[in-house]
Amino acid sequence: LLLFNFTSECSIQQDKDCECNDYFFIYKITTCINNTNIASNFKILKYIDTRIKVDDLNELEIVELDLSNKLISQIEINSLEKLDFLDSLLLSSNLLTSLKEGVFISLRKLKNLDMSINNLVDLKNMTFIGLKNLNSLSLSFNKINSIDVNAFYELSYLEKLVLSHNKIKNIKSGFFITLKNLIELDLADNLIEIIDRDSFSNLNNLVVLE
Repeated sequence: LLLFNFTSECSIQQDKDCECNDYFFIYKITTCINNTNIASNFKILKYIDTRIKVDDLNELEIVELDLSNKLISQIEINSLEKLDFLDSLLLSSNLLTSLKEGVFISLRKLKNLDMSINNLVDLKNMTFIGLKNLNSLSLSFNKINSIDVNAFYELSYLEKLVLSHNKIKNIKSGFFITLKNLIELDLADNLIEIIDRDSFSNLNNLVVLE
């Protein structure tokens, strides 16, 4: 089942199979959604099952999606394409080992992405392409040991990047070249041995470096 949280009180008249409580289940949404304006009340969605069926969200303007701790091992291309209004995506505490190029390409309005506590081992070129409005990216507590030079391509509005508690050994020149608005960079608790010259030279707005 999918569990929806209301962000405001619901005062609309429902069908007999609908309820207006703090929580609302997906099997009732299919009955009610076409007959009410209930979609406008749904803003936060937390999955309480490991099955992801994004097609059920076509009429919902979800701004926060919590998929943390759901044993997710892979995200298919286009699986998130219906979430046009998404502002925050939480994927922490799962089993992700890799990310496909363009997997987030439809999330143009996303500002917060949390993929901490997974099993990611590398970040490929264009991994985060499409996330032009992203402000915060957390990748802490993974197993990242390799980052391609263009992994963070298009993240020009990113202000916070957390890469702590990984296995990064080398900080190469060009890693952060597109992150011109970065304010906070956390590289703590890695295995850093080499930092290339000019690795941080373009980070003119950087305030916090750990």
